[in-house]
Amino acid sequence: MTLSADALPDTAPTRRALLEQVRDARREADAAELRVLELAVEWAAANPALDGQESWEPAQTPSWLEDTSELMDQEEREWIGLPALRWDAPAAFAAANGMTTTGGRAVIRDALVLAHWLPGFWAQVRGGRVQARRARRVAEALLGQPADVCRFVDRELTRRVVDSQAIGPIVLDRLVDEAMLRLHAEQRELEQLQALDRRHVTIDPATINHTGIGELDARADWADLAPLDQTLTAIAEVLGQRPEHQHESLDVRRSLALGILADPARAQALLTGDVGARPTKRSELTAQLHVTEANLLGADPVVTDAERRAHLDQVIRGWAGRHDMALTVTPVRHCGGTAGGCTDCPAEIDCTDHPESMKVTYTPTPRAKVIVQRRDITCAHPNCNRPARRCDHDHVVAFDPDNPDAGPTCPVCNLAPLCRHHHRLKTLAGWRYWKLARPGAYLWQDPHGLLYLRTRDGTRALE
Repeated sequence: MTLSADALPDTAPTRRALLEQVRDARREADAAELRVLELAVEWAAANPALDGQESWEPAQTPSWLEDTSELMDQEEREWIGLPALRWDAPAAFAAANGMTTTGGRAVIRDALVLAHWLPGFWAQVRGGRVQARRARRVAEALLGQPADVCRFVDRELTRRVVDSQAIGPIVLDRLVDEAMLRLHAEQRELEQLQALDRRHVTIDPATINHTGIGELDARADWADLAPLDQTLTAIAEVLGQRPEHQHESLDVRRSLALGILADPARAQALLTGDVGARPTKRSELTAQLHVTEANLLGADPVVTDAERRAHLDQVIRGWAGRHDMALTVTPVRHCGGTAGGCTDCPAEIDCTDHPESMKVTYTPTPRAKVIVQRRDITCAHPNCNRPARRCDHDHVVAFDPDNPDAGPTCPVCNLAPLCRHHHRLKTLAGWRYWKLARPGAYLWQDPHGLLYLRTRDGTRALE
């Protein structure tokens, strides 16, 4: 149904009035974002790392990275010249701001860069002439840069703001590059050489969505990327001659060609014009799926994996039917239970049936770890999204070898996944938490008395 202009009530706002409200809302949002940056500077000033106190530690680097020294050094370099911050300070700020500890630490870091390295530009930001989110991009571009480079960029940015000139990412990168060439030509050359060591090809399973589509990120020498680009296009053009691919775009066929490269013999056959070339090898893929009775009966088209990502069952069926893939679907046991005790748990994970292996010993069994990881998926701290498989298995109630009933090593009633940083916060910095009756739910209290409810669906601040 459509309404004519005559049918609209007299009180309906005009288009101009609506746009003016959008402007007002944008100004209010910009002011709020700026205030968060100002509060980040004040929070850092209120939580200095005094002599003899431990300053913050960079986030623990994932164990699956082979060479971590460069990453750790890079994060430490980002804070050179900035005020030392207590190691436990970012967590409370981040929780109050509804973000991860890493994200909160980044806000504090960017605010300090603006306040201490770019005083002229920071004054323009505080005056409302530059949006806070644009100012943060400037701060991120200058992380780890020498002080004289920051002073050069600060002068140029301040002049441009005063002259009402645009400051986009291209202009910003050009200013930083010019400053480095003018002031540190030799270092700039070394950085360009070091960039060769940062080449990589990364496939991130976390990007897989319900359609089974994931993302690949690559950084490589153009001499290697150019022939790859040409080969993908060549295979895609051959695929376009097959009836099942004729209506697909070139980009879609190039993505298929990327998978075909894993089968060199088939790729070579296609490149030589063999349109009907079939797979010569089968890739192995293992999927851990939660399959319900409704899935099996065809009443529910959605299945979830061990990390609770949703997939259409037709995607799994499609993988199972591919000639170039050997798909193994493994069962996942139900990991239910309550936090009030183990008596209601399924017998297979009832710690009363396993007093020696699950209750008396401090170290969780491999089976107990799997139960915790599949139940909580991520670190149980507010807003933290570090995968549970890379977390410590913390006793919510401290383990007591003399009284195992007080703090049992039970995956259902007393174990929770905490990443190393948040584990240390709980142990050393006054954070407290309680496991609730609802599986995967925790009540947290920060050192200042603020409460947060962490569930499988996210984190909510409690009044």
